[in-house]
Amino acid sequence: MTDFGEVQTPTPLEGQVVLIVDNFRMGVTQPRDDTIGTSPTVPTIRFSRLQEKLSLVARMPLNWDRNFDITMNLDWALANLQSPGDELNITIDYTVAQNVLAQSGVGVTRASSQTTGAFICVVGKLQPFDTYRMAIVFDRDDTSNPTTPPDVSAIAFEIGLANLDGVDEAHFLGGCILYLRQN
Repeated sequence: MTDFGEVQTPTPLEGQVVLIVDNFRMGVTQPRDDTIGTSPTVPTIRFSRLQEKLSLVARMPLNWDRNFDITMNLDWALANLQSPGDELNITIDYTVAQNVLAQSGVGVTRASSQTTGAFICVVGKLQPFDTYRMAIVFDRDDTSNPTTPPDVSAIAFEIGLANLDGVDEAHFLGGCILYLRQN
């Protein structure tokens, strides 16, 4: 399994859509609002059960180059002391949304695609509140949800824990979607 804990930063040709915890909607079974730290206190959403879900529709900017894959970076903090090799596994269901202004009645109507992400706990980053970044790539040529059509304007996604093996509780901090800009 790949360790997605390395920080990735945008290059000059990349743009980003910032994903702020407060913008997410809770699923039917809600993870709980929480905080980490004392000064400052950072708002988080704490996952501890498989049924807990968060969702968001991320509107993509007009200068997004649809000829390239996009990457979603998700930032997590450990909730409990972990052992080396423990994994956090998440599932993301996503669908692309077509611009409803371009075609009347078209929106989030496609069947969702599912992808998974993981990070592996490493020595030196095993304490509660140690942070990790997970990178998820959305394939522009996904059979069900290609991002290449010009009227695709947003990505709707839902995040949840894939299993409770290894890391069974984690704080979601937020993240960003990285994309290449058109020249």
